[in-house]
Amino acid sequence: MVSKGIAIGNRVLISHNVNIHDQNSYPLNSLKRYLDQVYSIENGFQENIDLRKKKVVIHAAEWIGFNSTIVKGVTIVYGINRQNLEQMGMCM
Repeated sequence: MVSKGIAIGNRVLISHNVNIHDQNSYPLNSLKRYLDQVYSIENGFQENIDLRKKKVVIHAAEWIGFNSTIVKGVTIVYGINRQNLEQMGMCM
């Protein structure tokens, strides 16, 4: 299974029990998910299945706290916080 990519900058601290995903890990469609499971049991993992992969980027000097989950398509940028997001109209 080919991933889209996870880029982690310098001085990033990652605590315990953190999950970083650049794909869904399984099809979202229930029939395709079932057929993928059957195929995987009988033949191993498929290479040609669409898992909607997207890159994950974690810039330098960040801290990822315990039990965090970072999903596909996320970029974590140093210096961006809730106040910055509110100013940009991106947070309620």
